[in-house]
Amino acid sequence: MDSSGVRAILDRWKGRHADVKILSVTGNDSIATVLYNLTITGREPRTHDSIRGRAYMENGMWKHGY
Repeated sequence: MDSSGVRAILDRWKGRHADVKILSVTGNDSIATVLYNLTITGREPRTHDSIRGRAYMENGMWKHGY
């Protein structure tokens, strides 16, 4: 992503905060399924319940998606 893309993301999230509440995690040492709630505050607040996400282990760190 070039600097204009990063700038656009930072401008969009300015004054906002994301709060994540983990509800459950299932999986193994390399792949996990995470169920969580997301609350965004600031401009255009919103709440999303029961989001299912996937994560994978790479270089000793969990990364979103696969």
